[in-house]
Amino acid sequence: MTLKTKALPLVISIVLLDVLILLLVESVGDLRQLTEFAWSEAAALTVFSAISLVLVNLLPASIAERIIFLRIKNFLPGNRALSIVKRDDRLDFGIISHRWPELSKIQHGQSNAWWYQNVYRPVRDEPGVASSHFAYLFFRDAFSASLIIGLGGVIWNKLIGEIDSVEPPSITAILLVFIVAALLGISAGNSGRRMVANSFGAHL
Repeated sequence: MTLKTKALPLVISIVLLDVLILLLVESVGDLRQLTEFAWSEAAALTVFSAISLVLVNLLPASIAERIIFLRIKNFLPGNRALSIVKRDDRLDFGIISHRWPELSKIQHGQSNAWWYQNVYRPVRDEPGVASSHFAYLFFRDAFSASLIIGLGGVIWNKLIGEIDSVEPPSITAILLVFIVAALLGISAGNSGRRMVANSFGAHL
């Protein structure tokens, strides 16, 4: 089972949270609506699993990562391995530069491939590296799903309107979903940089 697959149950929980926000943020006191929405726990889990799979793959990872790291080119965190190592107080840059003298000489935009082959792959199963990689994949995919749900909420609110007596989500609810997405994106960026730092640390 891949790390991405292992992260799916957590992504499903985020999708459920986003949908609940859109539908119920202004109906917290309406227990009947909440009961009707949660009509079947098993069936709901199946539905949200399917929705999560679609949403996670609807937005390409490369697009999500460009948004997360706010870069059009060379967006993967390994491309900034040198600066990440220098900023991490846990790492001794002198030892790292002695072990990998080529790190400071790699051309801009080529360090991610170098980092992946020479630093990450040999230690990818180390607990610290694997856990930060798992966190990165979870936050990235949850960010993608939340962003799509937020955009869907905007389309529903502005273009579609009421569906079978179900009111469209309010602007407040949509903003809350986008806030969730922003927090997930920030967490993904931090986890990605931590994964790079931890992979260097695992060699020391």
